[in-house]
Amino acid sequence: MQKTLIALSVFVALSSTSLAAEISKNADVVVVGGGAAGLPAAVQAAEKGAKVILVEKNPYLGGGANAAEGLFGVESKWQRGKSIGLTREECFNYLMEHSHYKADPALTKKFVWGSAENLDWLASHGMKFEPIQMTPYDAPTWHVVGEYKGQEHGAAYIKLLADVAKEKGVEILVGTPAKELLKDGNKVVGVKAKDSKGNDVIIHSKATIISTGGFGNSPEKVQKWLGWNPDVFKASVPLNKTGDGIEMAWRAGSEKTPMTLMLHTGVEGKGISFPGAIYCMSWQPFNLWVNNEGERFTNEANAFTCV
Repeated sequence: MQKTLIALSVFVALSSTSLAAEISKNADVVVVGGGAAGLPAAVQAAEKGAKVILVEKNPYLGGGANAAEGLFGVESKWQRGKSIGLTREECFNYLMEHSHYKADPALTKKFVWGSAENLDWLASHGMKFEPIQMTPYDAPTWHVVGEYKGQEHGAAYIKLLADVAKEKGVEILVGTPAKELLKDGNKVVGVKAKDSKGNDVIIHSKATIISTGGFGNSPEKVQKWLGWNPDVFKASVPLNKTGDGIEMAWRAGSEKTPMTLMLHTGVEGKGISFPGAIYCMSWQPFNLWVNNEGERFTNEANAFTCV
């Protein structure tokens, strides 16, 4: 009986392997990553008449955006409606000073100057916003996302854009991580991915957009790429952000530039949940920050941020 079970197991394993196949698809645009950046990219491409395929390695869309609250914006119509007078120039200058002028000024300017237009585009698809000032120290740039089909904030953002993408004909493949970029000479001509059944999914495309996020869930890359101690600088939630898209781009010949991570550190310990009250105390205002000897070591207003 035992020999029969072993033989059957081997047969099933070999059969499963033999069933794996290569699936070929064609698209005008392939988007790698179905989060806060990938979904609007897919929708915009589809609205311009492109045939779009989006691949996402997680079995769900959204990634960390599902836990977000809202979006940055300056000189938006929602701010004007509340007589908020913050200008793009003021915000840009603050961001550059706050980063000690390490931020790329050209990219920062695009980020700031395009923020209101981004919100307008999202609103044209039914997204609701409410500008708020999170703390007395914060500039009122935060636009909280309103309810959509029972979802709030970031989850509403993802749900709405996913629905729009499907309406526009975007083919969405979840549980399908991209493995490498396909090249013809020096030109990227598509993506090789692998689905949940082990099939190789070859997507030939005219354009490829990588929007896979960061690498905070890879202790090895946090150590290697940043020189940070991954036991201290670590992600709060296992979102499978392991820098796959960055590595694919590098292998395809993309330029390597300085990198960093934006982290929300929180209190850890037994019974402390993300993002529970105790967890959030370490990065919320109106707290005293002390060292291991109970001595206050900084002005807590340093946590002020324009974004």
